[in-house]
Amino acid sequence: MNTYSSSEEILIKPERLNRIGLIFLPCIVFCVGLPYYCLKHWAAIVLEWNFFSHWFLPIIFFGIIIHEGIHGIICGLLAPSKFKAIHFGFSKDMLSPYTHCSEILKGWQYALSLLAPGVILGAIPCLIAMFSTNTGYLFGGLIFIWGAVGDFAILWAIRNKLKNTHIQDHPSMAGCIVYFKA
Repeated sequence: MNTYSSSEEILIKPERLNRIGLIFLPCIVFCVGLPYYCLKHWAAIVLEWNFFSHWFLPIIFFGIIIHEGIHGIICGLLAPSKFKAIHFGFSKDMLSPYTHCSEILKGWQYALSLLAPGVILGAIPCLIAMFSTNTGYLFGGLIFIWGAVGDFAILWAIRNKLKNTHIQDHPSMAGCIVYFKA
C-alpha cells in the first residue's frame, strides 16, 4: 500500500480557465496560423473556410466526445482497476463535459492523460495541415488545441510536481490532488 507524506490540491477556477482560453486563442492562431499563411494564399484559406464552416458544429460536437473519450481511454488503460475507474459527466458550472478518473495515477500517467487529446486532435492535425496545406486540418487542429486549454493549464500548474508523486483527478472541480511520497 502506498503511503504519502502530504498532499496538495491544485485547482483552477472556471473564470480563470476562461481568461486563459481567451489569452491562449490569439497565441495559437498566430503561432500556427502565420506559418500556414506563408505556405498558402489568403484567398484559398478563406475559400476553404467557407467549406469547413458548414461542418463546424458537427466537428465540434463529435470532437468533444472524442476528446473526452481519449482521456477515458488513456486513464482506463493506466488506472489500477482499468476502465471501472472512469466516469463521464457534464459540469453545469463550467458548461462542459468531463472525464473523471477516480483512482490515483503516477505523475507521468496523469500528465499523459492531460496531453493526449490536445496532441491527437490538435497538434497532429496542425502538423498534417502544414505538410498537406489542407486548411480543414488547420482549422480543426486549432479548435482542438484551444479545446485542450484547460488540460494544458492543469498540466502547467503541476509541471514541477510530476516526479515521485501520484495524482488524482479532483472529484468535483477542474484540477487534481497531488500526493507526495513519504
